[in-house]
Order: sequence, then structure tokens, then C-alpha cells
Amino acid sequence: MTVTGQARRGRPRTFDRDRALRRALDLFWQYGYEGVAISDLTTELGIGSTSLYAAFGSKRALFDECLALYDVESAPIVRGLVAPISTRAAVEMLLRDSASAYTSDESTAGCLLDFAASCCAPENDDVRRAVEKLRKADRTAVRARLQRGVDEGDLVSCVEVDALASYLMTVLRGMSVEARDGATRMQLERTVDLALAAWDALAAPDGQVSD
Repeated sequence: MTVTGQARRGRPRTFDRDRALRRALDLFWQYGYEGVAISDLTTELGIGSTSLYAAFGSKRALFDECLALYDVESAPIVRGLVAPISTRAAVEMLLRDSASAYTSDESTAGCLLDFAASCCAPENDDVRRAVEKLRKADRTAVRARLQRGVDEGDLVSCVEVDALASYLMTVLRGMSVEARDGATRMQLERTVDLALAAWDALAAPDGQVSD
């Protein structure tokens, strides 16, 4: 047999890396960073520890890849923030899309960023900070959309943008926890209704509901 090209070194991978990454994401989402051991990963991914390290480098590196994947997959939830619609419509889309995502049968309930590293030992504080950075990025995006609403005149100019952004993020985080505790989409939708009622009372120009 004639060999053309350079022969591959080492044992070829016998697993689907993308599928393994997806499964690792589910594990971290369900049990948190510190709740998932290397042995859990090797068992669930169906590979040995040597193959795991060869494919992903380390547990922390794997977690970082999972965060990046989650960030991409959750992007549709924030589509309303960049849509050419009113600020109220953007907020409603964000809240309702989140209610749907948090209760989806296709993933673990709630938001990964609320559970993966909420409590970490001091040696894993960098993991907590990495997750916190993503949460802060979400808040920054929400605040920017609210400020745009003020600038464009469909949000009352006297509104405290920082406080309103914090309020919306608190609603989202609360919905995430409720979903984790078993709340249904219908129940979360009711929370959204109440949040929008508060919006109409406090943030709409001249007290009017904006479409």
C-alpha cells in the first residue's frame, strides 16, 4: 500500500467532539462547575480522561467552551434588543423569549449563568468571575437599549436607566430561578404581564402604552 501525505500520529478520536461539548454544557448547567467531576465528564461523554484532556485541555477549558457555546445558543433570546421596534416591544420580546427558553423541554430549566457558578470555592473564583462577566454583558446590552429608547423619545427622559436595567435583570433572574423550581411557561408569562404593567405605569411616555 502506498502512503500519500503525512500519516496521523496518535489514536484517532472515536467520539463526536461537538456532541461531547453539548453534553458537557448540559452537565455544567444542571450541576454547576464544582458539581461536575472529571469522572462525571468521562462517563457521560464516553471517553477516557486522556482523550478528554487531549480534546479540551482541562475541565476549566472545557467549561469556557461551554460558556461560549451557551452564549451563541442564547443569542436569539436577546434578538429584541437589536430589532427595529419600540423599547417596550423590545423589552417584551426579551422577557417572553426568556420565559420560553427557561422552560424549554430541550434544555435544563432556567439560565446557565444563574446556576453554573453561583457559589465557588476560593480556588475557583476565576470561574465565578467568568460567569459574572457574561451576566454583566447582558445587563450592559439591556441598559444600552433603554438608553436608546430615551434618546429616541419612546422612553420617558426622567427614567433612571440604570435602575430600570437592574429591575429587568432582576425579573429575568427571578424567572430563571422560578423555572428551575418547576414553574411553567404560563406561570412565567404571567410574571411578564405584571412586569409590563409596571413598565406602562412608570416608563411609557406620558403614561401611555407604546407599541
